[in-house]
Amino acid sequence: MAPPNEIPRLRTARVATGFALLALCLAACESRSPMRIRPGPVVASQDRGLTAEALRKVAVIPFYPMAPSTAPGSSGSGAHWDDAAQVSNFLSDALAGQGVPVVPPHDVEVAFTAQGTPVPRLDPETTAVRCARDFAATAVVLGRVLRYREREGSAAGSTRPASISFEVTVYEAPTARRLWTGRFDETQQSITEAILRARQYPGGGTRWLSAAEFARWGADEVAKSITAPR
Repeated sequence: MAPPNEIPRLRTARVATGFALLALCLAACESRSPMRIRPGPVVASQDRGLTAEALRKVAVIPFYPMAPSTAPGSSGSGAHWDDAAQVSNFLSDALAGQGVPVVPPHDVEVAFTAQGTPVPRLDPETTAVRCARDFAATAVVLGRVLRYREREGSAAGSTRPASISFEVTVYEAPTARRLWTGRFDETQQSITEAILRARQYPGGGTRWLSAAEFARWGADEVAKSITAPR
């Protein structure tokens, strides 16, 4: 048993130890979960000189899908042509919703295929020159869909949530100078895992989204980032 004059000192030490343990627990939880006082940005982006002038008319090139991996033990993450087409259409609609004059992916595709050439989805130089000439576009948007995974289950309960990842780059037309790059990379989290992040989702985290709903939300967030005041 500690002497009487040691008891206050021991109590102080225990309180200090308790606060230290609490701080460590909170730090550990923070590192494992995206739940913070302010959730991080949805879109990771890098501005290389994008201006409102460059967005006077934007041509959205049909996106390119990264094929799902077939390696043994892989999760099969990737995308198909229909998935890439859907995401590029979502972004076209989202940019138009932000007030940007847009040449939609279908019109870009027709311009190339009408002359017997495939759309150069990963070639900013060719698309920038062609879209500036044919559509008077001041910028072109190229994208790659890296992951398009549908949820397993329903809106009420999912055993595996929707997961979407795509990259977008804005190039000046006709110079093909890179102006902006961004990436949306998100797997839906439950409201119990990350309450602040989940509240940003359509429905406020009250339901599990389909891949299409999740991709549309991602496209909306990318469009907001592209058109944000500078």
